Amino acid sequence: MLTDDEIVAICRLEVDQAQGYDEDVLSQKLSQALEYYHGIMPAAPEGRSQIVSHDVADAVHHTLSNITSMFTSSLLQFKPNHEQDETPAQTESDAVRYQFEREGGFSILNAAAHDALLIGNGWIKVTVDEDIQRDKQRIPKDTPPEALYALAQPQSENESISIRENEKSYTVIRETVSRSLAIECIDPSVMLFSGAFGQYELEEMRFIAQRKLLTSAELKEYGLTDDEISSITDAGNDNWTPLRAREGIYQDASNSDSMAIQDSERLRECYDCWLRLDMHQDGSSQLMHILFGGGIIIVKEEADYIPFATGSPVPLPHRIQGTGLYELVYQIQDAKTDLMRKFMDGIEAAILNRVTAVEGQTNLNDLTDGRINGVVRVRSPDAVTPLITNPNSQEALGALAYLDTVREQRSGASVELNEADRQLMGSSAMAAAGGMEQKEKMSAWYCRNLVNSLLKSTYLLVHRTLRTQWNAPLSVNIRGKWQQVNPQEWAERSCVEVVAGLTSSEKQKKIMGLTQLIQQQEMMIQQGYEGIITDRSKVYSAASDWIRAADLGQPEEYLVDPSSPEAQQAAQAKQQAEQEQAQQMQQMQEQMIQMQAQLEQQKLELDKYKHDTELEYKYFDTRADNEMKEAEVTVKAALEMEKNAQPDDTGPGAEAA
Repeated sequence: MLTDDEIVAICRLEVDQAQGYDEDVLSQKLSQALEYYHGIMPAAPEGRSQIVSHDVADAVHHTLSNITSMFTSSLLQFKPNHEQDETPAQTESDAVRYQFEREGGFSILNAAAHDALLIGNGWIKVTVDEDIQRDKQRIPKDTPPEALYALAQPQSENESISIRENEKSYTVIRETVSRSLAIECIDPSVMLFSGAFGQYELEEMRFIAQRKLLTSAELKEYGLTDDEISSITDAGNDNWTPLRAREGIYQDASNSDSMAIQDSERLRECYDCWLRLDMHQDGSSQLMHILFGGGIIIVKEEADYIPFATGSPVPLPHRIQGTGLYELVYQIQDAKTDLMRKFMDGIEAAILNRVTAVEGQTNLNDLTDGRINGVVRVRSPDAVTPLITNPNSQEALGALAYLDTVREQRSGASVELNEADRQLMGSSAMAAAGGMEQKEKMSAWYCRNLVNSLLKSTYLLVHRTLRTQWNAPLSVNIRGKWQQVNPQEWAERSCVEVVAGLTSSEKQKKIMGLTQLIQQQEMMIQQGYEGIITDRSKVYSAASDWIRAADLGQPEEYLVDPSSPEAQQAAQAKQQAEQEQAQQMQQMQEQMIQMQAQLEQQKLELDKYKHDTELEYKYFDTRADNEMKEAEVTVKAALEMEKNAQPDDTGPGAEAA
C-alpha cells in the first residue's frame, strides 16, 4: 500500500514533468499568445514608432462574435439505447440542458471558447458543490424530554440535527446541506496533463491536474492544522508566466496579490490531481483524486471519472492540445507591426524633414530649437538644404492590405470589408448572401469543432455528474412544465446527437426553406392528405426548427407539442366536441326528416280533405240540383194536374151560359 509520502512524491514528479508546467513549450506558447493578444510586443529602438498591430485579438474577437449565437442555438440530444429508451433519453436531454442553462452554462462556454480560439484549448470543470448552513439554538435545561425530542427531529431530508448538553442549557445545531451544480471555465494556464503514447482521450490520460490557490482559511476547513498550513508554499507566479501574461499591462501589479495582510487570507499553492496509481502495488492501477500542497495530502479518494472537458476550434487528430488563432496569425501580427512602424516613421520623416546644414554657416541652436516658423540665422543662402526622403506610403498600404488578406485566409476573420467586398455586397442581395456565406464558412467550422468537442463533452460530463454525484430528486422545467426527475435512475450515456448552430446566412436560407415547407404542409392538410403525406407532428417539427433558426428561444414558449399530454387531452376534448356536434347535427337532421315527413303527411291529409270535401260538395251540389230539378218537375206536374182537374170553360155548357 502506497504511503502518503510516496503519493505526494509521485504527484510532485508528475506535476514537474506535465505539459504546461514551468517554462515548457506549452507554457511559453500560452504566455506569448496572451502577450500578443494584449499587444505586448518587443519595443522598437528609441525614437522610432512603437505602434503595434492587434491581429490576434481582432481575429479572436471577430470569430467569437460570429459563433456566440451559434452556441446557444446548438441542439444536443442523447441517443436512446433501444425503443423503450426514447422517452427517458429525451427527458434526460431536456433536464441536462435545463441545468446547463440554469447554471450559466452558455456564458461559461463562451469564456472557454475565448480561451480555445486564442490558445488552442478551452477547459470546463463540472462538480457538485455542497454548502452547509449551521443554525444554533439554545434552549433551557429544564426543557421537557418530549419537547427536546421534537426539536431533534429533522424537517427535511437534507437537514441533520445534533444536540449538545451544557451545564445550564442545551444547544440544538441544525445543519442544512444544499447542493448546486458547479460549472467552471478553468484558465488553461493552470491546467497540467501528461499521458503515454497512444493516450489521446481525456479519460485515457495518466495525469491531469489543476493548480489551485487556496487561502489558509479554506485549508483550515479541510481539517489542516496551523503547522500543516504553514508548511504549504505561498502562492507565487515565478513558475507561472502565463498567469502574469494574462494580466496584460497590469501584470507587474498582480504580483502583490498573493500576499494578503491577514494570514487567514494568504494564498497557498496546491495541486488538484486526477492520476492513475498502483495503490496496492499489485500491478493494477486505479483512478485517484489527490489534492495536495507542499508535502501535505489534503484530499485522498477514489475517483470514478475525470471532471474536466476540453475542446479546440482546430483539433489535431491524436492529440489533446489543439491549435488556436495565435498560431495562425502571430506571424501576420509581427509583419504588420513592422510595416506599421515603418509607415509611421515614414510619415513622421515626411512631415519633419531632415536637413543638411553647413557647419559654421548655420546657427544650430535656431535650427534645433523646434519653434514653429522660427527664424534660423545663416551666413549664406545655401547653408541649410532639405534632405529628400522617398515616400513609402503606397507600398506600405499595399503590403498591409495583402497581409489582411492572408490573415483572413488563415483565420477566416475579416474585420472590415475591403473595396472589392463592398462592390460585391452592393451588387445584389444574392451576391451579398453568397459573399457572407463564404466569409462565415471558417467561423462555422470553428464553431462546429467546439460544439462537437467542448460542448458535447461538457453535456456528457453534466449528465454523468448528476447521475453519480446528485443524491436527490431534481426539479427541472421541461417544455414549460416543472417535473421531478431522479438522476440516480438515469442510464449511462455515451452517444450524443449534435446539431450545431447555424451562421447568419445559413439561418436565412433555413428560415426561407422552413417557411415554404410549413405552407406546403398546411395546404396538404387542407386538401385531405393528413396522415397520408404529413400530419400535425411534422408541422410542429418544422415550426420548432423555424423558431430555433430565428433565435426566438425554445419552441415550448410559442407552440404546444402534439405528443404532449396537454395536446392529447385537447385533441380528445376536441374530438369529443366534434362527435357531440356531429351527433347534434345528426339529431337535427333526423328531426328535420321527421318534420318533413309530418309535413308531407299533413299535406296528404289536407289534399285528401280537400278532395273529399270537393267530392262531398259536388255530391251535395249535384243532389241539390237534382232535387231542384225534381222539385221543378213535381211542381210542374202538380200544376199540370191541377190544370187538368179544372172544368173546361170552352165546352157547350160554357157557351150556353
